[in-house]
Amino acid sequence: SHFNDEMQEVANPSIHQRLAAAGYFHIISDAYTDAIQDAPASAKEGGIIDIRFFEQAESRSTSSWRPEAEDRLCALIDELIVDRKFDPAQITLLTRKNSDSRYLIDLLLQYQQTPASRTRYGLVSTDALVVNNSPAIQLLLAGLRYLVNEKDSLALAELVQANAIRLKLSLNNIDWYRTETNHALQQLPEAFRHKRKFLLQGGLYECVEELISIFSIDEWTSEQAYTLAFRDLVNKFSHRGKAAIREFLLWWEEEGQEKALPSSSAINAIQVMTIHKSKGLAFDVVIIPYADWELDNKKGLLWCDWKDSPEGITVVPVNISAKMAQTSFAYEYFEERLMSRMDALNMLYVALTRTRQAMYLMAPKPSASKESKGSISTIADLLYTSLHSALPPRERAVTDFSTQLNDQALLVEGE
Repeated sequence: SHFNDEMQEVANPSIHQRLAAAGYFHIISDAYTDAIQDAPASAKEGGIIDIRFFEQAESRSTSSWRPEAEDRLCALIDELIVDRKFDPAQITLLTRKNSDSRYLIDLLLQYQQTPASRTRYGLVSTDALVVNNSPAIQLLLAGLRYLVNEKDSLALAELVQANAIRLKLSLNNIDWYRTETNHALQQLPEAFRHKRKFLLQGGLYECVEELISIFSIDEWTSEQAYTLAFRDLVNKFSHRGKAAIREFLLWWEEEGQEKALPSSSAINAIQVMTIHKSKGLAFDVVIIPYADWELDNKKGLLWCDWKDSPEGITVVPVNISAKMAQTSFAYEYFEERLMSRMDALNMLYVALTRTRQAMYLMAPKPSASKESKGSISTIADLLYTSLHSALPPRERAVTDFSTQLNDQALLVEGE
């Protein structure tokens, strides 16, 4: 593979030997040597596999395929409930990240309000709907923490960054991370700067309502459900008496941050959850709307052993970069990439083995240049390449699905 070729090119003989001794040149193939998908004797005939690849609308945008896939998702759910007669509770959407779960819930709720929608259904996702995960609520909490302690520079920085998110500004701007109080306050609404000394004079409820007004939280349409739920929590807490903001913040840390939005239809609703949370579970219909996660961890810091420091430093943080492959940190670099790939593959394995009756998967089609080079950097690339490769015949009538794969879709439906 390309990855093994990269490891082979490591110039340092001792590092190359360490990689070989750890079995890293064949660790992935070894891990899946005994993995065989074998149907039990009790398995019923039939079933559906629907894998579709969508063109990138813009070559420079890695997510420009998603709008078309989301249109397909909305129509698919209508088809499953109306035409194929599945109950909503039989359908589960699996995502890689909680943020994707939240986005899909908003998308499907909005779609159901359009003329194109053919039916109504509830949506359940405890993790995605935790109130504390809302950027609007994080803004309000940071505001409360700063008001009760103006020496809390972390709360002020969180407030500035949350306000930048509200305004859809780039978080790469260094201004959002400067710690000088006067500079930070200048990034916030003028009303907050002028009123902050008076906001604590009322009770908790009045203070929260004033913050919602100052930061125009009610105009943040995607966060309205979370804002409403937070208001309810604040109101209930305030009924205990004249609630102090400090007491509320303490309660929030101990208990409140686990609160979630009420389910829209808890008994008969579509589930939306992360792949990680689906481990050990099974569902009649599984939909994986965004099968596009990266194989490699390309960002962040990697803590590496350091033995040549006269100061006695034993580990150092290094920015993950391809340049590490030809440095003394090559072993840690390739180890991190291998673990990331194993994690990505395990996530795919879990996702593909959750269904009882039908599986629908949506992914971006690799670009022409990627396809011609055989480059594989995402799960989508891996799926596309694998399905277009000739598969050797196997026992139990496993089919070479490449013969049923047209340019962008694999459709297999049992009798």
